[in-house]
Amino acid sequence: MTDKTDNRPPNELDPTPLSGDVGRLVRMAGPRPAMSEARVARMQSELRPLWDGEVERARSRWPKPRLLAAAALVAAVIGALFFTRAALDHDAIVVASVARTTGALSAWTEGGSATGATLAPGAGLTIGRSLATGEGARAALETTTGHSLRLDRDTRIVFLSEREVRLEQGAVYIDSGGEGRATDSLTVVTAIGRVEEIGTQFEVRLGADTLTVRVREGAIALGADGSQHYAAAGEELVVAGGSVRRSAFEPSSSLFDWTQTIVPNWPLKRLRLDTFLARVARESGFTLAYSDDSIAASAPNFKLHGDLSGLTPREALNVVLPAVDLDYRVEDGTLWIDPR
Repeated sequence: MTDKTDNRPPNELDPTPLSGDVGRLVRMAGPRPAMSEARVARMQSELRPLWDGEVERARSRWPKPRLLAAAALVAAVIGALFFTRAALDHDAIVVASVARTTGALSAWTEGGSATGATLAPGAGLTIGRSLATGEGARAALETTTGHSLRLDRDTRIVFLSEREVRLEQGAVYIDSGGEGRATDSLTVVTAIGRVEEIGTQFEVRLGADTLTVRVREGAIALGADGSQHYAAAGEELVVAGGSVRRSAFEPSSSLFDWTQTIVPNWPLKRLRLDTFLARVARESGFTLAYSDDSIAASAPNFKLHGDLSGLTPREALNVVLPAVDLDYRVEDGTLWIDPR
C-alpha cells in the first residue's frame, strides 16, 4: 500500500466523496481562495474567548451530575447494606411451627446454647433454628410447605430453608400429606447423603456411620457417594461403608410405631367418617377396605365431633367406631371396617 500525499491548501474542500446534486454544485463552484494567515489569526483571537467561556460554563455544571452520581452510589450502598442485613437476618423467616410435643423440645440459634425449654404448640420455627428432642421426648412440626415432620427421641435438626432440613442426629419422619397436599418437595440433608421426597411418607435415620431411608408411600431420591438412588414405597436404603444396600419391608411395619405416638392433633369438628378412616389407614400404613358396600356408602354421611388429642390412630379407632356402631380388623396390611 502506498500513501497518497494531499497537496491541497488546508481550507480547500475535497469534493470527491460528495455525490448527487450537492457534489455537482461544489465541483462547479471550484476551489475557494485560501485565507491569509492574518485572517486566520484574527478569527482565532476573536473566537478563543467564546470557546473559553463555554468551557468554563460547562465546568461549572459538572458538580451537579457528579453529585447525582454520588447520591446514586450512596443509595446503592445503603440498599446493598439493607439487602445484606436482610440476608443475615434470614433466620427471622418462619418456616414451621410446633404442632405437638411429648417432653422437652430444646431450641437455640446457631452458636447459642440450648434453652432446654418446651416450645408450646403454635410456636414459630425460623431458618437457622436448631431443634433437639431429649431421651424421652418427641415432637411433631408443621411446615409452611404443608409437610408434617416428626422427630424421634434424641434427634437434632436445623431448618436450612423453607424446603431444606439438616438432620444432625436421630430420626425424622416426613409426611407430605398425600396427593395434592404439600406445595413443594422437601429435602433432608445429612453428613452422608441428601434425601429428596417425591410426594411421600418416609423416615430418615442417621447413625454414627450409617444412613437409613425407609419409604412408606410415594418415592424418594437419595444422593450419596456421588451416585443417585431411587426408592419407592416398601423399600429401604442403607448407606454404609461407601455402599448402598436395598431391602423390602411392609408399610405397616412396627418400625413406624414411634410415629404413631406423636401424630399431630386432629380435631373432629364435623370431620367425615370416611375421611377419618382414610387418615387412620394412611397413618398406620394400611390399605382401607369396607366389608360391606352399605358401610362404604354411609360413611361420608357420618359427621364426627370431639377431640382425639394425644391418641394413637389405633386408640382413635377404638373411640370412634363404637359410637357409630362399627368395628375393625387388620389382615395382611388391610384395615377392614365391619358392622359391629
